[in-house]
Amino acid sequence: MRRYRFALACGLGAMTLVARAAPVRAQDVAAAEALFNRGLAEMQAGRYESGCPALSESYRLDPRPGTLFTVAECEARRGRIATAATRYGDYLALYARLTPDAQAKQKGRNKIAAQRKAALTPDIPELTLSLPEGAPPGTVVKRDDLELGAPMLGVPLPTDPGEHVVTTQAPGGPLTEARLSIAKGEKKQITLEVKAAPPETPAAAAPPGAQPPRVPPPPATDTARRGSWQTTTAFVVGGVGIAGLALGGVMGGLALSKKATVDDNCDGTLCNHEGKLAADSSRTFALVSTIGVGVGVVGVGAALVLLLAAPSPPARGASASLPRAAPAPRVSAGAWSTGDGGGMIGLQGAW
Repeated sequence: MRRYRFALACGLGAMTLVARAAPVRAQDVAAAEALFNRGLAEMQAGRYESGCPALSESYRLDPRPGTLFTVAECEARRGRIATAATRYGDYLALYARLTPDAQAKQKGRNKIAAQRKAALTPDIPELTLSLPEGAPPGTVVKRDDLELGAPMLGVPLPTDPGEHVVTTQAPGGPLTEARLSIAKGEKKQITLEVKAAPPETPAAAAPPGAQPPRVPPPPATDTARRGSWQTTTAFVVGGVGIAGLALGGVMGGLALSKKATVDDNCDGTLCNHEGKLAADSSRTFALVSTIGVGVGVVGVGAALVLLLAAPSPPARGASASLPRAAPAPRVSAGAWSTGDGGGMIGLQGAW
């Protein structure tokens, strides 16, 4: 029972694989038929350079005996007699493996193939390629993009008549190319040229006592940029501080100007309407003055600090020295209330 289940599972798996491969196979057959029709039309029109490759690709996708026979016929008309004789031989080998019914469908192509192969064989050229003595191991030899291994060198190889390109290249060496022609029935032997890799050139030694060249230090661009940034920032912050001081001074002056009105219209904490308005205005002006002076003092102080801390590049040809510490600026300000009648402000500092 277990054997039966195992055989059934194997059969189902095989059927699944065949089902998956069927669409691909059908596509290959369809493409092969299209290529065969195009290649046959090109061959019959005498355009063998495009017809023969199409027929060969058709046979690769769908290896049918009739297609292989047609490939041999196309190559023979193309003049590639060595390739044609090989294809006729491949067809005869495939024909021998066919069933009697399949052989009967070939309609005597086997006899035609044997006759054509026998007729072409005496005219097939033979080309023998050899490397020179002392050729570097690993030298690559190619004939028309076909790499020839060591067993194929020094041996007469059937070759299609016409022009061929042979290249050699030693490991690390340049590519050497040679063009040669061979005629029908010709037997040619050629010793190839191989160019070895160029020798490595040793680095020139420095003379005794020579000093290595001095590399000048890079310019202090970062320091200059940092100093320029600090200077610009100092002027901006200082401008804001000066504007704050100016606002504080103006507001302080307005607050003081209200003091006479408060004195005339107030008795202690009791004020008439005009005195109350003057006292409220004085307090507002005093508050704005205090804020303006505070902002101004901070801005001017920060600007001075930035200016003093900004690095300055040393003069050309002069040695750089550390900057001498300068006394920190001292700035103080204040505002004092004089009661409901007004106020006063003060500013003092040292640099």
